[in-house]
Amino acid sequence: RLMGCVYWGGAVVVRLSTGIWADRFQKHKSVAALGYGMSAVAKLALLLSMQWGLLAALISLGLDRVGKAVRTAPRDVLIAAHAESGQKGAAFGLHRAMDAVGALAGPLLAFALLALTPEDYTLLLVVSLIIATLGFLAFLGKVPGLKPGGNQERSSRLLDVPVSKTQGEFSSWKEVLKQLKSQHSFWLLLWCAAALSFGVISDGLLYLYLQQKSQVAVTWLPLFYSGTALIFVLAAYPFGKLADRVGAKWLVVAGHALLMIWYLSLQFLPPLVGIAGTLLVMGCFYAATDGALMAQAAKLLPSEVCTTGMALLGAVVGLMRLLSSTLFFFFWQWNGQVVAFTAFSVVLGISIAATVFLWSKAEI
Repeated sequence: RLMGCVYWGGAVVVRLSTGIWADRFQKHKSVAALGYGMSAVAKLALLLSMQWGLLAALISLGLDRVGKAVRTAPRDVLIAAHAESGQKGAAFGLHRAMDAVGALAGPLLAFALLALTPEDYTLLLVVSLIIATLGFLAFLGKVPGLKPGGNQERSSRLLDVPVSKTQGEFSSWKEVLKQLKSQHSFWLLLWCAAALSFGVISDGLLYLYLQQKSQVAVTWLPLFYSGTALIFVLAAYPFGKLADRVGAKWLVVAGHALLMIWYLSLQFLPPLVGIAGTLLVMGCFYAATDGALMAQAAKLLPSEVCTTGMALLGAVVGLMRLLSSTLFFFFWQWNGQVVAFTAFSVVLGISIAATVFLWSKAEI
């Protein structure tokens, strides 16, 4: 948990710093490309680690994680800007689904390569480097960026928000934060998202609880993650389209309500039913909330500060879920699973009720 706090603390700094940079100079594609490039270089460092040892491996891991933090927010801005009006939820859903497909296909490809050439890790790392490099080059060559200055009005229309008074590049990072501070609807979304996320328990703790309850072998735990990812792949795009029809913010509320109901039910279900249901519920939860939350933020933020806002939103949600999972772990150890699940269901229920009340009263 301490390492998790350190990781997320570093991720917040990187996300916000690069988000401010992208907004200040309106270089969304350049910053996103930097993140993808760092992840590609990380594959090269991992390949070199076979000769250079642990240091290169640690550098590879660090570059990959930093690259992810760098690219996420500006990439999401590009997705929102180039999606058709009224289809942003579907666009985010499709992206999340394809991203999960890659996460599922990677281990399968690695398994196939190692089956064909046992213990030939060099080939595996070379193939990984080639794929990462091709993805980076495809992003550079095929993904259109957003032009600063003269393209402000167009990008603002694409993001479904009014053009702000700020045009072109900001003179300092303080101006970026000042502009973001004035976006009251976004801050309401941020605070409610933080409250909702505080009631979300990490997948790992849920899977550990299910493994202990069912007494299945620990070696089955990775399949729990794969099962959730598979459901996510199947559900992300349909839920994204649903977000465009019913409103992204209400789909986020519905996803958390589903989770609350499941927390209350899980402890009373037979072990195998609990496992199957959890994989289904968690996959649907992420499909209903991940892309929808960013689609809603894109509707509220002016294009000039959209990257910083999305970076802040993603960082806050991640930090609150980390804090929630840490507290759940201690509740579990001190008071048992029934008290822990009940307490977090109540917390999530209160957050949902407050969010529905606030969002129904305010225009976001």
